[in-house]
Amino acid sequence: MAKYIVGEIKRNVKSLVAQKIRYHNTGEIGAELQREFDKSNERIGKIKDPFEFEQPIRNPETQRNPIISLKLWYDMVDTNKPWDHKWQLVQDDRFNKNSKITVHRPTQKGTPSESHYHKYKNYDYFYDVWSNIHYGYVGLSVGFDKKTLIDYSNSQQKSNFNTSGGDPIDDDTAIKIGFILYENYGKFAEKLTYQDVLNILDKTNVGQMPNSKQIHWCYNKDNTQGIEK
Repeated sequence: MAKYIVGEIKRNVKSLVAQKIRYHNTGEIGAELQREFDKSNERIGKIKDPFEFEQPIRNPETQRNPIISLKLWYDMVDTNKPWDHKWQLVQDDRFNKNSKITVHRPTQKGTPSESHYHKYKNYDYFYDVWSNIHYGYVGLSVGFDKKTLIDYSNSQQKSNFNTSGGDPIDDDTAIKIGFILYENYGKFAEKLTYQDVLNILDKTNVGQMPNSKQIHWCYNKDNTQGIEK
């Protein structure tokens, strides 16, 4: 799982949509986006503005707008969108119950699950941890600040789940892990490894992720059929 999410981070921070968001936030133009601008400039450059002495009109695609960056971000990270990995993990046989890497245990709501937890050392991690780490890392990479990302995540939590408290501490903690990794490994995550992700998860106090980091089910006190560690 950690290898998968690191691969997603490395791929997505360089994607065309990331370049577009980064441009609207910071003005930085990636190579692929520049090629797209060049094509549209060539096309639009042939159109004359009758109100500006027949000068070429300004290319609307190159006009920076923070509203556009937020819209593009929403279209990628909202529930069931490409950068919301939860639905993908449940459907992907590499990571769901068919993969033999998931833990069979109750979810936070008490319903049985075969696809929602992944074990590392003595703990089971709920599957939204991975996407939240991705959210924090990629969000900083494309030019959003930490407060905007946390506030936006909280607002989406309220909107999607009709909760009054915003994100639980687990989500905030996982997003902030993404922040820390970004600060250590930079915009394009060239040297980020899956072990870096696992190390920081391993060091994170359970109290900061009370629902998403739980003692492995085999020797969890809530498991009446558990075994000694």
